[in-house]
Amino acid sequence: MNEKKFNQIALVVYMLLALIFVQKLSLVILSIEWVDYFKLENFSTIDDMKNFYINLRTGVSPVLSFFEISEFLLTGKNDFIRFYFSRAVIILNFIFAAYLFGSTKSKSYRLIISIPIVYGVSLIGGMNYDWYWPFFTLLFLFFLKISENKNRYVGVIIFFSGAFLSFAELSRPFVILTLPFFILYAHKKLRAKNKKKLFIIFLLPIFIFSGGWRVKLFSYNSPQIIWSDYGGCNLFEAWPGVGYKVPYSYINTDEGAKLCKEGKEKVLKHMISNPGETVIVSFKKIWSFMKSKANWHGMKEGVKVNFLYRLILKILFFIFVISGFQLLYKLLRNPKLFLREDSLIKVPIYMYFLFLAILNDGSERARFIVSFSPFLIMLSNFETFEGIFEKVKSKMRLKS
Repeated sequence: MNEKKFNQIALVVYMLLALIFVQKLSLVILSIEWVDYFKLENFSTIDDMKNFYINLRTGVSPVLSFFEISEFLLTGKNDFIRFYFSRAVIILNFIFAAYLFGSTKSKSYRLIISIPIVYGVSLIGGMNYDWYWPFFTLLFLFFLKISENKNRYVGVIIFFSGAFLSFAELSRPFVILTLPFFILYAHKKLRAKNKKKLFIIFLLPIFIFSGGWRVKLFSYNSPQIIWSDYGGCNLFEAWPGVGYKVPYSYINTDEGAKLCKEGKEKVLKHMISNPGETVIVSFKKIWSFMKSKANWHGMKEGVKVNFLYRLILKILFFIFVISGFQLLYKLLRNPKLFLREDSLIKVPIYMYFLFLAILNDGSERARFIVSFSPFLIMLSNFETFEGIFEKVKSKMRLKS
Protein backbone atom coordinates (compact mmCIF):
# COMPACT_ATOMS: atom_id res chain seq x y z
CA MET A 1 0.00 0.00 0.00
CA ASN A 2 1.50 3.34 -1.01
CA GLU A 3 1.70 6.23 1.43
CA LYS A 4 -0.99 8.35 -0.23
CA LYS A 5 -3.53 5.52 -0.13
CA PHE A 6 -2.64 4.74 3.49
CA ASN A 7 -3.24 8.38 4.46
CA GLN A 8 -6.60 8.43 2.66
CA ILE A 9 -7.71 5.21 4.37
CA ALA A 10 -6.60 6.54 7.77
CA LEU A 11 -8.71 9.68 7.31
CA VAL A 12 -11.79 7.72 6.14
CA VAL A 13 -11.52 5.23 9.03
CA TYR A 14 -11.09 8.05 11.53
CA MET A 15 -14.09 9.98 10.19
CA LEU A 16 -16.39 6.93 10.14
CA LEU A 17 -15.53 5.77 13.66
CA ALA A 18 -15.40 9.29 15.11
CA LEU A 19 -18.86 10.07 13.72
CA ILE A 20 -20.17 6.94 15.44
CA PHE A 21 -18.37 7.54 18.73
CA VAL A 22 -19.37 11.20 19.18
CA GLN A 23 -23.00 10.08 19.29
CA LYS A 24 -22.11 8.89 22.81
CA LEU A 25 -21.65 12.52 23.85
CA SER A 26 -24.51 13.26 26.22
CA LEU A 27 -23.00 15.30 29.06
CA VAL A 28 -22.34 18.81 27.74
CA ILE A 29 -22.41 21.73 30.18
CA LEU A 30 -22.47 25.12 28.50
CA SER A 31 -20.15 27.90 29.58
CA ILE A 32 -23.15 29.96 30.73
CA GLU A 33 -24.13 27.03 33.00
CA TRP A 34 -20.81 27.10 34.88
CA VAL A 35 -21.48 26.14 38.54
CA ASP A 36 -25.17 26.58 37.72
CA TYR A 37 -25.02 30.24 38.77
CA PHE A 38 -26.57 31.82 35.67
CA LYS A 39 -29.78 30.58 34.03
CA LEU A 40 -30.52 30.80 30.31
CA GLU A 41 -34.20 31.10 31.17
CA ASN A 42 -33.43 34.56 32.55
CA PHE A 43 -32.54 35.83 29.07
CA SER A 44 -35.49 36.97 27.00
CA THR A 45 -34.28 40.23 25.42
CA ILE A 46 -31.12 41.85 24.06
CA ASP A 47 -31.17 44.14 27.11
CA ASP A 48 -30.90 41.08 29.38
CA MET A 49 -27.84 40.03 27.41
CA LYS A 50 -26.37 43.54 27.58
CA ASN A 51 -26.83 43.78 31.36
CA PHE A 52 -25.29 40.33 31.78
CA TYR A 53 -22.10 41.38 29.99
CA ILE A 54 -21.86 44.70 31.80
CA ASN A 55 -21.79 42.85 35.13
CA LEU A 56 -19.85 39.73 34.04
CA ARG A 57 -16.42 39.40 35.64
CA THR A 58 -16.23 35.73 36.61
CA GLY A 59 -15.53 32.31 35.04
CA VAL A 60 -18.12 32.34 32.24
CA SER A 61 -16.39 32.64 28.86
CA PRO A 62 -17.46 35.94 27.23
CA VAL A 63 -17.11 34.55 23.71
CA LEU A 64 -18.79 31.16 24.25
CA SER A 65 -21.63 32.59 26.31
CA PHE A 66 -22.31 35.09 23.51
CA PHE A 67 -23.05 32.27 21.06
CA GLU A 68 -24.99 30.29 23.68
CA ILE A 69 -27.24 33.19 24.67
CA SER A 70 -27.70 34.24 21.03
CA GLU A 71 -28.89 30.76 20.05
CA PHE A 72 -31.24 30.66 23.04
CA LEU A 73 -32.73 34.07 22.18
CA LEU A 74 -33.22 33.01 18.54
CA THR A 75 -34.52 29.46 19.04
CA GLY A 76 -35.45 29.09 22.69
CA LYS A 77 -33.00 26.18 23.12
CA ASN A 78 -29.32 25.25 22.73
CA ASP A 79 -29.34 21.94 20.86
CA PHE A 80 -27.05 23.11 18.05
CA ILE A 81 -24.21 24.42 20.24
CA ARG A 82 -24.68 21.85 23.00
CA PHE A 83 -24.62 18.74 20.83
CA TYR A 84 -24.24 19.14 17.07
CA PHE A 85 -21.47 21.72 17.00
CA SER A 86 -19.75 20.24 20.06
CA ARG A 87 -19.55 16.87 18.31
CA ALA A 88 -18.10 18.49 15.20
CA VAL A 89 -15.52 20.35 17.30
CA ILE A 90 -14.35 17.15 19.01
CA ILE A 91 -13.84 15.45 15.63
CA LEU A 92 -12.08 18.47 14.12
CA ASN A 93 -9.81 18.94 17.14
CA PHE A 94 -7.98 15.71 16.43
CA ILE A 95 -7.85 16.26 12.67
CA PHE A 96 -6.17 19.64 13.21
CA ALA A 97 -3.94 18.21 15.94
CA ALA A 98 -2.84 15.35 13.68
CA TYR A 99 -2.30 17.36 10.51
CA LEU A 100 -0.76 20.66 11.65
CA PHE A 101 2.77 19.39 12.33
CA GLY A 102 5.00 16.41 11.67
CA SER A 103 5.81 14.19 8.72
CA THR A 104 3.11 12.89 6.38
CA LYS A 105 3.34 9.41 7.90
CA SER A 106 3.12 10.62 11.48
CA LYS A 107 -0.03 12.60 10.65
CA SER A 108 -1.91 9.42 9.76
CA TYR A 109 -0.56 7.60 12.82
CA ARG A 110 -1.72 10.47 15.00
CA LEU A 111 -5.18 10.27 13.46
CA ILE A 112 -5.48 6.51 14.00
CA ILE A 113 -4.35 6.76 17.62
CA SER A 114 -6.88 9.57 18.16
CA ILE A 115 -9.83 7.21 17.51
CA PRO A 116 -10.00 5.65 21.02
CA ILE A 117 -9.45 9.12 22.51
CA VAL A 118 -12.50 10.46 20.64
CA TYR A 119 -14.48 7.57 22.14
CA GLY A 120 -13.26 8.34 25.66
CA VAL A 121 -13.82 12.08 25.29
CA SER A 122 -17.39 11.45 24.11
CA LEU A 123 -18.16 9.18 27.07
CA ILE A 124 -16.75 11.62 29.61
CA GLY A 125 -18.26 14.84 28.22
CA GLY A 126 -17.70 17.95 30.30
CA MET A 127 -17.84 21.71 30.11
CA ASN A 128 -18.04 22.76 26.47
CA TYR A 129 -15.02 25.05 26.81
CA ASP A 130 -12.97 21.89 27.51
CA TRP A 131 -12.92 21.25 23.77
CA TYR A 132 -13.53 24.78 22.50
CA TRP A 133 -10.35 26.44 23.79
CA PRO A 134 -8.12 23.78 22.16
CA PHE A 135 -10.27 24.17 19.04
CA PHE A 136 -9.71 27.93 18.89
CA THR A 137 -5.98 27.48 19.55
CA LEU A 138 -5.71 24.92 16.74
CA LEU A 139 -7.72 27.17 14.40
CA PHE A 140 -5.31 30.01 15.13
CA LEU A 141 -2.42 27.75 14.08
CA PHE A 142 -4.33 26.38 11.08
CA PHE A 143 -5.19 29.80 9.63
CA LEU A 144 -1.65 31.02 10.25
CA LYS A 145 -0.33 27.96 8.41
CA ILE A 146 -2.55 28.36 5.34
CA SER A 147 -1.68 32.07 5.16
CA GLU A 148 1.88 31.06 4.24
CA ASN A 149 0.92 29.97 0.73
CA LYS A 150 -2.08 32.22 0.10
CA ASN A 151 -1.75 35.60 -1.58
CA ARG A 152 -5.42 36.15 -2.31
CA TYR A 153 -7.47 37.04 0.78
CA VAL A 154 -4.33 36.58 2.90
CA GLY A 155 -5.29 39.59 5.03
CA VAL A 156 -8.67 38.02 5.86
CA ILE A 157 -7.02 34.70 6.69
CA ILE A 158 -4.50 36.37 9.01
CA PHE A 159 -7.30 38.38 10.67
CA PHE A 160 -9.16 35.14 11.41
CA SER A 161 -5.97 33.62 12.83
CA GLY A 162 -5.70 36.49 15.32
CA ALA A 163 -9.42 36.34 16.08
CA PHE A 164 -9.27 32.64 16.96
CA LEU A 165 -6.28 33.21 19.23
CA SER A 166 -8.30 35.90 21.00
CA PHE A 167 -11.29 33.52 21.25
CA ALA A 168 -8.99 30.91 22.84
CA GLU A 169 -7.82 33.49 25.36
CA LEU A 170 -11.42 34.42 26.18
CA SER A 171 -12.37 30.76 26.62
CA ARG A 172 -10.00 29.90 29.49
CA PRO A 173 -8.53 32.51 31.89
CA PHE A 174 -4.99 31.09 32.02
CA VAL A 175 -4.48 31.28 28.24
CA ILE A 176 -3.49 34.95 28.56
CA LEU A 177 -0.22 33.84 30.20
CA THR A 178 0.74 32.02 26.99
CA LEU A 179 -0.42 34.78 24.64
CA PRO A 180 3.02 36.45 24.26
CA PHE A 181 4.53 33.18 22.97
CA PHE A 182 1.82 32.67 20.36
CA ILE A 183 1.95 36.30 19.24
CA LEU A 184 5.73 36.14 18.86
CA TYR A 185 5.33 32.85 16.95
CA ALA A 186 2.89 34.53 14.55
CA HIS A 187 5.28 37.44 14.07
CA LYS A 188 8.17 35.10 13.22
CA LYS A 189 6.03 33.07 10.80
CA LEU A 190 4.80 36.15 8.97
CA ARG A 191 8.25 37.71 8.86
CA ALA A 192 9.73 34.50 7.44
CA LYS A 193 7.19 34.63 4.58
CA ASN A 194 7.80 38.34 3.89
CA LYS A 195 4.39 39.22 5.33
CA LYS A 196 5.59 41.20 8.35
CA LYS A 197 3.46 44.20 7.34
CA LEU A 198 0.36 42.04 7.82
CA PHE A 199 1.22 41.45 11.49
CA ILE A 200 -0.88 44.47 12.48
CA ILE A 201 -3.88 42.75 10.88
CA PHE A 202 -3.16 39.71 13.06
CA LEU A 203 -3.05 41.89 16.19
CA LEU A 204 -6.20 43.84 15.32
CA PRO A 205 -8.80 41.23 16.47
CA ILE A 206 -6.76 40.60 19.63
CA PHE A 207 -7.00 44.30 20.48
CA ILE A 208 -10.70 44.35 19.57
CA PHE A 209 -11.85 41.24 21.44
CA SER A 210 -9.34 40.55 24.23
CA GLY A 211 -8.41 44.21 24.65
CA GLY A 212 -12.02 45.34 24.40
CA TRP A 213 -13.06 42.96 27.17
CA ARG A 214 -10.36 44.39 29.47
CA VAL A 215 -11.62 47.89 28.75
CA LYS A 216 -15.08 46.69 29.78
CA LEU A 217 -13.74 45.13 32.98
CA PHE A 218 -11.80 48.27 33.93
CA SER A 219 -14.79 50.51 33.10
CA TYR A 220 -17.64 48.59 34.75
CA ASN A 221 -16.14 46.07 37.18
CA SER A 222 -12.59 46.08 38.54
CA PRO A 223 -9.03 46.33 37.20
CA GLN A 224 -8.32 42.69 36.34
CA ILE A 225 -6.09 41.41 33.56
CA ILE A 226 -7.17 37.77 33.84
CA TRP A 227 -10.81 37.96 32.81
CA SER A 228 -12.16 35.61 35.49
CA ASP A 229 -12.00 36.87 39.06
CA TYR A 230 -12.47 33.22 40.15
CA GLY A 231 -9.07 32.16 38.79
CA GLY A 232 -7.35 32.58 42.14
CA CYS A 233 -10.00 30.43 43.80
CA ASN A 234 -9.17 27.47 41.54
CA LEU A 235 -5.57 27.49 42.80
CA PHE A 236 -6.71 28.20 46.37
CA GLU A 237 -9.09 25.23 46.39
CA ALA A 238 -6.68 22.83 44.67
CA TRP A 239 -3.63 23.26 46.92
CA PRO A 240 -3.78 20.79 49.85
CA GLY A 241 -3.72 22.03 53.42
CA VAL A 242 -4.00 25.71 52.54
CA GLY A 243 -7.22 26.51 50.75
CA TYR A 244 -10.90 25.90 51.17
CA LYS A 245 -13.96 26.00 48.96
CA VAL A 246 -15.22 29.52 48.30
CA PRO A 247 -19.05 29.46 48.29
CA TYR A 248 -20.57 29.85 44.83
CA SER A 249 -22.88 32.51 46.25
CA TYR A 250 -19.85 34.85 46.18
CA ILE A 251 -19.36 34.43 42.43
CA ASN A 252 -19.39 37.60 40.33
CA THR A 253 -19.25 39.87 43.38
CA ASP A 254 -16.65 42.22 44.89
CA GLU A 255 -16.48 39.99 47.97
CA GLY A 256 -15.86 36.90 45.84
CA ALA A 257 -13.11 38.62 43.86
CA LYS A 258 -11.48 39.72 47.12
CA LEU A 259 -11.60 36.19 48.59
CA CYS A 260 -10.11 34.67 45.43
CA LYS A 261 -7.33 37.25 45.28
CA GLU A 262 -6.46 36.76 48.95
CA GLY A 263 -6.61 32.98 48.51
CA LYS A 264 -4.26 33.04 45.52
CA GLU A 265 -1.79 35.26 47.38
CA LYS A 266 -1.95 32.94 50.39
CA VAL A 267 -1.18 29.85 48.30
CA LEU A 268 1.64 31.54 46.37
CA LYS A 269 3.19 32.77 49.62
CA HIS A 270 2.91 29.26 51.07
CA MET A 271 4.51 27.74 47.95
CA ILE A 272 7.45 30.16 48.06
CA SER A 273 7.93 29.67 51.81
CA ASN A 274 7.87 25.87 51.48
CA PRO A 275 9.80 25.06 48.28
CA GLY A 276 10.40 21.40 49.18
CA GLU A 277 6.71 20.78 49.78
CA THR A 278 5.84 22.71 46.61
CA VAL A 279 8.06 20.47 44.48
CA ILE A 280 6.69 17.26 46.05
CA VAL A 281 3.03 18.32 45.78
CA SER A 282 3.55 19.52 42.20
CA PHE A 283 5.10 16.20 41.14
CA LYS A 284 2.27 14.30 42.84
CA LYS A 285 -0.29 16.38 40.98
CA ILE A 286 1.50 15.88 37.66
CA TRP A 287 1.73 12.12 38.28
CA SER A 288 -1.94 11.99 39.22
CA PHE A 289 -2.80 13.89 36.05
CA MET A 290 -0.74 11.55 33.86
CA LYS A 291 -2.51 8.45 35.21
CA SER A 292 -5.51 9.58 33.13
CA LYS A 293 -8.22 8.39 35.48
CA ALA A 294 -11.57 9.21 33.94
CA ASN A 295 -13.57 10.65 36.79
CA TRP A 296 -15.00 14.04 37.61
CA HIS A 297 -17.85 15.18 39.80
CA GLY A 298 -20.11 16.00 36.86
CA MET A 299 -19.96 12.54 35.25
CA LYS A 300 -23.01 10.36 35.13
CA GLU A 301 -22.78 7.43 37.52
CA GLY A 302 -21.65 4.22 35.90
CA VAL A 303 -19.87 5.79 32.93
CA LYS A 304 -16.88 3.63 32.00
CA VAL A 305 -14.05 4.67 29.71
CA ASN A 306 -12.37 2.01 27.62
CA PHE A 307 -9.01 0.57 28.61
CA LEU A 308 -7.46 1.60 25.29
CA TYR A 309 -8.30 5.27 25.92
CA ARG A 310 -6.38 5.34 29.19
CA LEU A 311 -3.51 3.23 27.87
CA ILE A 312 -2.93 5.48 24.85
CA LEU A 313 -3.10 8.61 27.00
CA LYS A 314 -0.54 7.18 29.42
CA ILE A 315 1.83 6.40 26.54
CA LEU A 316 1.29 9.87 25.07
CA PHE A 317 1.90 11.54 28.43
CA PHE A 318 5.10 9.52 28.85
CA ILE A 319 6.40 10.62 25.43
CA PHE A 320 5.23 14.19 26.08
CA VAL A 321 7.03 14.47 29.43
CA ILE A 322 10.26 12.91 28.12
CA SER A 323 10.15 15.37 25.20
CA GLY A 324 9.52 18.16 27.72
CA PHE A 325 12.67 17.33 29.69
CA GLN A 326 14.64 17.25 26.43
CA LEU A 327 13.26 20.68 25.51
CA LEU A 328 14.04 22.07 28.98
CA TYR A 329 17.62 20.76 28.79
CA LYS A 330 18.14 22.42 25.39
CA LEU A 331 16.64 25.72 26.54
CA LEU A 332 18.75 25.82 29.70
CA ARG A 333 21.90 25.14 27.69
CA ASN A 334 21.03 27.72 25.05
CA PRO A 335 18.33 30.25 26.07
CA LYS A 336 18.37 31.70 22.54
CA LEU A 337 16.43 28.60 21.46
CA PHE A 338 13.39 30.15 23.18
CA LEU A 339 12.97 32.27 20.06
CA ARG A 340 12.84 29.34 17.66
CA GLU A 341 9.44 28.69 16.10
CA ASP A 342 9.10 25.18 17.52
CA SER A 343 9.94 26.46 21.04
CA LEU A 344 7.35 29.23 20.78
CA ILE A 345 4.73 26.54 20.11
CA LYS A 346 5.92 23.93 22.59
CA VAL A 347 6.58 26.17 25.61
CA PRO A 348 2.97 27.47 25.92
CA ILE A 349 1.61 23.93 25.47
CA TYR A 350 3.82 22.71 28.32
CA MET A 351 2.59 25.70 30.33
CA TYR A 352 -0.99 24.51 29.69
CA PHE A 353 0.03 21.08 30.94
CA LEU A 354 1.47 22.49 34.17
CA PHE A 355 -1.54 24.79 34.77
CA LEU A 356 -4.02 21.93 34.38
CA ALA A 357 -1.94 19.50 36.44
CA ILE A 358 -1.45 21.97 39.31
CA LEU A 359 -5.14 22.95 39.33
CA ASN A 360 -6.07 19.26 39.34
CA ASP A 361 -7.57 18.33 42.69
CA GLY A 362 -8.92 14.98 41.42
CA SER A 363 -12.54 16.04 41.08
CA GLU A 364 -12.13 17.49 37.58
CA ARG A 365 -9.10 15.59 36.32
CA ALA A 366 -10.98 13.81 33.51
CA ARG A 367 -12.24 17.13 32.14
CA PHE A 368 -8.77 18.63 32.14
CA ILE A 369 -7.34 15.59 30.34
CA VAL A 370 -10.13 15.81 27.75
CA SER A 371 -9.18 19.41 26.99
CA PHE A 372 -5.45 18.66 26.81
CA SER A 373 -5.64 15.48 24.70
CA PRO A 374 -5.55 17.27 21.28
CA PHE A 375 -2.28 18.94 22.30
CA LEU A 376 -0.87 15.54 23.28
CA ILE A 377 -1.66 14.30 19.79
CA MET A 378 -0.22 17.43 18.18
CA LEU A 379 3.14 17.48 19.98
CA SER A 380 3.95 13.88 20.85
CA ASN A 381 6.92 12.59 18.89
CA PHE A 382 5.20 9.99 16.74
CA GLU A 383 8.36 9.28 14.82
CA THR A 384 9.00 6.95 17.78
CA PHE A 385 6.16 4.79 16.53
CA GLU A 386 7.07 4.83 12.87
CA GLY A 387 9.52 1.94 13.20
CA ILE A 388 6.88 -0.16 14.98
CA PHE A 389 4.24 0.54 12.33
CA GLU A 390 6.71 -0.19 9.54
CA LYS A 391 7.58 -3.58 11.06
CA VAL A 392 3.88 -4.48 11.42
CA LYS A 393 3.19 -3.43 7.82
CA SER A 394 6.22 -5.45 6.59
CA LYS A 395 5.02 -8.57 8.38
CA MET A 396 1.54 -8.12 6.93
CA ARG A 397 3.03 -7.82 3.43
CA LEU A 398 5.10 -10.98 3.94
CA LYS A 399 2.05 -12.94 5.10
CA SER A 400 0.02 -11.80 2.10
